[in-house]
Amino acid sequence: DMHQDSSPVRSPNKEACLNKGASLSKGVKPLAVTFVSLFPDSLQSMLQTSVVGRAVRTGRVAISTQDIRQHGLGKHKRVDEAPFGGGPGQLMRVDVVVSALRAALARAPSRARVPSRVATEGRGKQRVILVDAAGESFTPAHAKQFAQQDHLVFVCGRYEGIDSRIYHYVDDVISVGDYVLTSGELASLVVLDATLRYVPGVLGNPQSSRCDSFEEGLLEHSQYTAPLEFEGRHVPDVLRCGHHARVAAAQRAERLIRTKLMRPKLFDKATLCETDRKLVGKAEPSTFPWSHHVSTTNKKT
Repeated sequence: DMHQDSSPVRSPNKEACLNKGASLSKGVKPLAVTFVSLFPDSLQSMLQTSVVGRAVRTGRVAISTQDIRQHGLGKHKRVDEAPFGGGPGQLMRVDVVVSALRAALARAPSRARVPSRVATEGRGKQRVILVDAAGESFTPAHAKQFAQQDHLVFVCGRYEGIDSRIYHYVDDVISVGDYVLTSGELASLVVLDATLRYVPGVLGNPQSSRCDSFEEGLLEHSQYTAPLEFEGRHVPDVLRCGHHARVAAAQRAERLIRTKLMRPKLFDKATLCETDRKLVGKAEPSTFPWSHHVSTTNKKT
């Protein structure tokens, strides 16, 4: 029974912060990120590893959580109810979630503490984001925009979601794909991970994000490392020729043909020059390691 959740209730004044011991570079203002979550402990592992973990340790991002359960009602800190009009499962109460959201906004960095949609319209350098399957499809453009903010607040849904009145209290409603997750935390982590790639100093090589799939509206080219040969499959000779222009042309050609075959709708939106069209015409898809994954539908395109 969701109303009898036995999870320990944390002190309402306790702020969970993952940046203890972070080494902040002088003059760097970290991107503040807050997760408004019913299960904040579920975030800990992912936020302490890989690119996100390094961003936390170097002070490029300051992450905290706001436990929705702290704002629950009654003895058992109730956070959900059955939906009006019937339907399966439970919905998170809008009053409880907004209470937690307001508490998170009250802790916003001073430079981001501007009037928010929770009280008025407009937010400036602070965004409240709800990741929802019915939202706008998440793209690199969103990630770049979010990376320029001072404070990102992710509202994480659970159960059958949140009372729809929550839409009045958020700035962005984002979908990470045409499927449903049981955890809003997972979807929010996807958005954060993609966003941090555009925060200066987070990636070891600043060129990395510029070569990612979807930059310029194209998929990424294939990449290889040692050994040169594995079970009869070789690294393409062009990548070892030492001629930078030839390597760049080969990689560009693969990005173009890969996008055309794997994601034809994305390819149709791409802006191509005459050189690009010639590269597509000369490319031989069967030479690429991904070619046998092209669907029958896309091959007809």
